[in-house]
Amino acid sequence: MRMALKARLEGQAWPQSLETACASGLARGLAFMGEAAAALCPVDTGKLRNSLSWTVEREPSGARGWLTAGAAHAAAVELGTGRMQARPYLYPAYLSEREALVESLARALREELGA
Repeated sequence: MRMALKARLEGQAWPQSLETACASGLARGLAFMGEAAAALCPVDTGKLRNSLSWTVEREPSGARGWLTAGAAHAAAVELGTGRMQARPYLYPAYLSEREALVESLARALREELGA
């Protein structure tokens, strides 16, 4: 199960230093989100919590990042099934940490721009 977050400015070519700052800020924000997801993740064997990871890719106009739960049962736990009640951990982590992610991204760009 993957949640994708993108930070980019449409139609603009960014200097490479801004791409780097964008990727750095997004990575820090996703780390906060990943920690929140790990804290909220139901634990039986720990396999689901240990499968959480985040990735950031630089793009010509910013960066794209993913918070991923790679365990085979990740979606079943997050969304539930016909026999199992949902126990969300990714979406609540997104809701609780999205402002921190945006602030982390903004801080990295402000620092790079000297603002």
